[in-house]
Amino acid sequence: MRRAFLGVLLLAVGAVPGPAGAAAPRWKVHQKISGDVFLDRVEAVGEGATWFFGFDDALRPTSLRWDGKKIKKVAFPRKAKGFLLGADFASADDGWAVSWSRGPEFGVDIFVLRWGGKAWKLAKHESVQGAAPEIKALGRGRVLVTGIFKNGDTELNWWFDGRTWTEKKAKLRLHDFSGRYALGWRPAGQSLVRWDGKRWTKVRVGALPERVKGQRVELDLLEARSPKEIWLTAARYSNKTSAVTYLLRWDGERWRRERVPLPSVHSSIDRIASDGRGGLWAIGSGRGLLQGVDGPGEPLLYHRLPSGKWRSVKNGGAFSDMARVPGTTSLWAVGGRQALGTSAVFTYGKAR
Repeated sequence: MRRAFLGVLLLAVGAVPGPAGAAAPRWKVHQKISGDVFLDRVEAVGEGATWFFGFDDALRPTSLRWDGKKIKKVAFPRKAKGFLLGADFASADDGWAVSWSRGPEFGVDIFVLRWGGKAWKLAKHESVQGAAPEIKALGRGRVLVTGIFKNGDTELNWWFDGRTWTEKKAKLRLHDFSGRYALGWRPAGQSLVRWDGKRWTKVRVGALPERVKGQRVELDLLEARSPKEIWLTAARYSNKTSAVTYLLRWDGERWRRERVPLPSVHSSIDRIASDGRGGLWAIGSGRGLLQGVDGPGEPLLYHRLPSGKWRSVKNGGAFSDMARVPGTTSLWAVGGRQALGTSAVFTYGKAR
């Protein structure tokens, strides 16, 4: 599961050159969505099992599912409200989602939703003092919900073991779940961690950017497709809006680092997705004057080829999230122009 929605990015969509003599796949609109629904999240579980999430005009969470033939709307329980901030699937019939809405007085309402293969059901609803929830499906009907706050700044995790909910103080602030991995914060700093079936254990990350006096280095995004393919972005920040961004890759033997060729230190990478060929797609945003490459605030779409070369992809479109179908080289994306009330589902390669 990737991080919570950061905002709509109007992106350029086009062709990426392929091998000589071969027709390169293209990003294309697969289906336009009615004006009362805006999509901002995609979760690809497997072939014939991809989910698209967003919200409607009444600010209620919305879900649609690709079953291998067409996309259908799948209703959430009527009691569920607010914005969907996370979704994750252990399998096609073991899925979870979490939404957030304003609650009574200064609190918030958290809704945990469960997919058992036939319908979404409300698994837990509670009013809390504050929350920035993310969710991780742990398999066999188990789930972890992070980012729940009670009693001031005390952060809690909700665990469900398949039968009972328990609430525990968070010793590690987990976020940006991907596969069996996540990013975690401890008082001592940030780290990559892995779920071993019982607990989260730290994974050593090599090739980190050098630390410069007066600046900080943070791990930002994670895409873990297997123990032999892990991608991380790391940024060396000089202030809140200025940073140099790096890409770290684990190939099963060693970590490698390269600088992301963003057009400005005010630009950022906000989403990443493996292309299934040893390369990577990256959605970003340019928050500064990009010297004629893109206008101020223009979003960015990059494809890092397996060779290590980066290409900027342009030519109309709008993305907010994307994901690769496991075991394939096909990708799904969602997005649209919120101001115009339009949304769409996009595909790269064959719709699977």
